[in-house]
Amino acid sequence: MVFFILDRYIGRLILSFTGIALFVLISLSSLVKFIDELRKLGQNDSSLLCSLIYVFLNIPKEIEVFFPMSVLLGTLIGLGLLSNRNELVIMELVGFGHLQIVGAIVKIAILMILLMIIISECVSSITERFIGDVCINKMCNNNISYNIKNNLWMKDGNDFVFVKQVINRNKLFGVDIYHFDDEIRLKIIRHVKYAIFDGVFWKLFDISELDFGDIHCLVNRYISSVTWKTTLTPDVLLLMNRKISSCPIFLLFNYIKYLDQSHQFSGYYKFYLWSKIFLPLSSLIMMFIGVFCILCVFHGIKTEIRILLGIGFGFLFYVLCKVCGILSINFDIPPVVGVMLPNMMFVIIGVFLLYKYH
Repeated sequence: MVFFILDRYIGRLILSFTGIALFVLISLSSLVKFIDELRKLGQNDSSLLCSLIYVFLNIPKEIEVFFPMSVLLGTLIGLGLLSNRNELVIMELVGFGHLQIVGAIVKIAILMILLMIIISECVSSITERFIGDVCINKMCNNNISYNIKNNLWMKDGNDFVFVKQVINRNKLFGVDIYHFDDEIRLKIIRHVKYAIFDGVFWKLFDISELDFGDIHCLVNRYISSVTWKTTLTPDVLLLMNRKISSCPIFLLFNYIKYLDQSHQFSGYYKFYLWSKIFLPLSSLIMMFIGVFCILCVFHGIKTEIRILLGIGFGFLFYVLCKVCGILSINFDIPPVVGVMLPNMMFVIIGVFLLYKYH
């Protein structure tokens, strides 16, 4: 019964300080974004209400960005407070040791991670779409700075595709298709007035086609409609029109599949995909950094110094993850290796320290 009470007490404490840290970090980031948006007032019919809504709807994306650091700060401050009050000593006297403390923190961390995954994969995707398709278009009088991107260039096999305007997810306007042969010689140019996705394939309408097949004779023909079999699905177009940081895993996976099929470089997107998959593990590692700095490695140092050292080690882990990612992309190392290497290094060090000091 005593262990159960202590377990809940530590969990509530870590949850409270993690929530406070997350709130402060998101508030500061949102304030910076809002100030940046204020500079756009008067441009393209932008308004104060539009800027406020834009900043507010970006909060779910900010939660994913700041969650690992918030877990670290919450763990450091929570355990630091227990250490200052000598409550950790009392817990050890009743048999509630370091492993039990770690177990209590892991339980609440798992709940927070599950909530973060839901926000990252579901809520963030919805709010990002709401920003682009509904709110900004209606309330900002079609402010072009928030609309989906136009004038897109894409590669599809031996075709280079130019899209003048993306009307919505399933409709394109002004599509030019340049078809090359295997020797990179231009063979066919198609100008399409508009294209509609029927759920399986794209249907092209009002097509003007110029055929360079015969070097002595150019053929110009008109086609009312035709089915276009391509790997450019609406999901691919959707991801091209969004920031990679706000894309759920399934969209990233589909886009990587498209890049591989069209023989384009996909290393950066693969690295980001694996980073999102391993984000829960990275958050747990941040939590363990806080535990080790307070309970194990720097036990004889002042609490304030331990918290600063914990923040420093957390920043070191963050930088190491970024550096390994850049190296894996530049030197053609499998992205999963670039993501796992710093995580596994800190896991091994953490297990060793926990075993040693336990």
